[in-house]
Amino acid sequence: MTVEERGARAPGCADDPVGIRVSGGRGGTAARLEDLRRAALELRAAADLLDDATATLATAERVTWAGADALVAGRHARAALAPLRRGPTTTAATAVRVRDLARALDRTAETYAAAEQGAERLVRGLGAVGATLLAETPLRFLAGHVVVGGLAAALLLEGGVHRATGRWVGPADLVRSGAAEAMLHGAATFLRALQPGLQLPVRAPVGEAVAPLARHLGTGEVRVRPLLPSLAQRLGVAPAPPLLVVPLLGAGLPTTHAAPRSIDAVLRDVDTGYDGAPGTVAVTRLDHPDGTRSWVVAIPGTEDHRLVTSNPLNHPSNLRLMAEQAAASAALVARALAQAGVRPGEPVMLAGHSQGGMAAMQVAADPAVRARYSITHVLTAGSPVAGMAVPPDVRVLSIEHTTDPVPITDGAPNPDAPHRTTVRVELAQSPDVDDRLAARGVMDAHGSEVYVRTAERIAERASAHPSLQDWDASARARIYGAEGTTATTTEYQGTNVLHRDPEPPGDARRRAVPAGAGGP
Repeated sequence: MTVEERGARAPGCADDPVGIRVSGGRGGTAARLEDLRRAALELRAAADLLDDATATLATAERVTWAGADALVAGRHARAALAPLRRGPTTTAATAVRVRDLARALDRTAETYAAAEQGAERLVRGLGAVGATLLAETPLRFLAGHVVVGGLAAALLLEGGVHRATGRWVGPADLVRSGAAEAMLHGAATFLRALQPGLQLPVRAPVGEAVAPLARHLGTGEVRVRPLLPSLAQRLGVAPAPPLLVVPLLGAGLPTTHAAPRSIDAVLRDVDTGYDGAPGTVAVTRLDHPDGTRSWVVAIPGTEDHRLVTSNPLNHPSNLRLMAEQAAASAALVARALAQAGVRPGEPVMLAGHSQGGMAAMQVAADPAVRARYSITHVLTAGSPVAGMAVPPDVRVLSIEHTTDPVPITDGAPNPDAPHRTTVRVELAQSPDVDDRLAARGVMDAHGSEVYVRTAERIAERASAHPSLQDWDASARARIYGAEGTTATTTEYQGTNVLHRDPEPPGDARRRAVPAGAGGP
């Protein structure tokens, strides 16, 4: 749910004077509608209790003798029961009114839910149906001409806007307005519909659209074989090489430092990861004064932009994560958890920027990982995670800049759910001059250091919105711990081990262990 930057507030979405908007989570629309439905259930339960009381009163009236020779106590009892059995305030009449109120609450929740996303669904639905029909007809060869014509029309429109207002519409404006996300949704729907068979429109089509390409760029399987690359892997058309994960020596030795107490401290560790060895994640063990432990894993984003590389934080991992296929970067995180010695039941927070956030979401949803570890929190910054589902017991906080194009590459808005909170921030309204400058450039708004500053502002205003309050309180209780908690960080470096061996047969590849299922 969204509202205009300076418009009226709406339930489930809060505007901040410095351009911070919160949706989803405990104070989000879905949670409030869930509260309405829960209240309706409670009212129905109360009505059932009133029915029981009505039956009890009727029994009491029957057993109370009202004859001429009735005892005085009996006559007094019937007189006391009379108002409860007759008139507009009887228990039976009250039960009817309570049930009417419950039905009204249900209708309100249903109506609000339908109206909440009706316009967005209509626009996206029409675009998706049009793109699907175009791809399913012989006219699909004209799609290129349509795209070119659309771009030409956009340029003409931009010229008109400039003539009328004196300013040009830049890429950041397209991202901020939601136009870029809508165009991605339509383009991905078209590409998906080009695949064999009838492809019905879906809410988040980008992942399925890139799935065929992602399958050719590696499986992200986790094995240890220190060999060299085959020709097929050099061309990027063979399964990805196995992954070797080792603790770093020297600067990567375990270090003890102050424990993180807020989201900006956690994201600062993520940002620091870009300055270390390539393909590295940092695992921090938090030792609490009561003897319990929790963990925080800091995951950087894409570090190597080549298609064939030994760094698991690469572009093939981006595609595979988007397509919901096992990715090397997610395998790196799972293997790091195993080597760090995380025990079952110990709470774990996964935090990542860009691809790192996507890897965190995939690990948090992996059944093999969940069977072994207790992933309780995920923190993402600038990550396209709208189409990545996690179980409801995992609390997700996603931070996005309105002019950052990366979070919208999934072509869908983040879901409004009680366990998923999204904070969208307008950098142009930041009090920091560096943030306002970053708002002017599309990729500048994606910088991890910019997200650290944004997290600082969000942390300062956590008490201003129930969703942020709830997430922060949960993180403090389960992850950060009490005063006196100590932190020890170890960095783990993942390497895709290249090999000369012939490719395994197809059935052997299908038996490969999925990400997170392997041991250290």
